[in-house]
Amino acid sequence: MQFFGYIYVIYKFSYTQNSRS
Repeated sequence: MQFFGYIYVIYKFSYTQNSRS
């Protein structure tokens, strides 16, 4: 389930940038 972990990190990173912006 490494792919799921990768997607989670990308999603969390994108969400953080979106909220910060």
